[in-house]
Amino acid sequence: MEIPGVENFKIQAILDIGATVCCVDQNAVPKEALEPSAYPIQINGVNSSQIANQKLKGEMMAIEENRFRIPFTYAFPMKQRDGIQMLIGCNFIRAMQGGLRIEGQMVTFYKNVTTIATKVDSKVVASAAIEELELSELEYFEIQRITAYSYGEESQKFKERFRPLLERLKEQGYIGENPLQHWKRIRLSAS
Repeated sequence: MEIPGVENFKIQAILDIGATVCCVDQNAVPKEALEPSAYPIQINGVNSSQIANQKLKGEMMAIEENRFRIPFTYAFPMKQRDGIQMLIGCNFIRAMQGGLRIEGQMVTFYKNVTTIATKVDSKVVASAAIEELELSELEYFEIQRITAYSYGEESQKFKERFRPLLERLKEQGYIGENPLQHWKRIRLSAS
C-alpha cells in the first residue's frame, strides 16, 4: 500500500465478491494509514457483526505489478484465523470502472470495458404487455403486484379475481401447454 506520509506496507488480501465494500484489519496497518470515517457503520458477516468507525486513507495499492486506487475501505478488528488482513469487495471493481473475470486461479481486471445495460425498462415492458394482453394499466399492475408476492404458490384470491383473464390467456396460448409459440412469432428463442 502506498499512502502519502506513511511508510509503504504489505497486507494479505483476498478478492471477496460477496463483500459489498473493502474491509481491512485495523491491527494489520500502521495507525497513520487510518482516519475516522464520516459515520460509523455496522458490518455484517456470515457469523459476525461489528461496528466500523475508521477507514483506510486513500491513495494507491499494488497487486503484483498493477497499481490501483484504494477504494473506500472500512477498518476494524477483523480477527480472521487464516491470516487474511483485507477483503477486496465489490466497491473496488466499481471504483476502477471496470470488471473482472475469474478463470481457475487467474483473475483478470478490466479497466476499459464495453457495457451492455441489462436493466429492464419497466414502462416499456408494461406498455407492451398491456397492449398485447388487452388489459388496463390498473389490471396489469394489480396482476404484477399479486404475483410478485405469491410466487410459487397459487393464490385463491388471485385466481377468483382474474379467472376470466386467465381463461382468455389460456385460450390464446400465452399460458398453458405451449407459451413459447408467441416467442417464435416475434423471433425470440430460448436456449
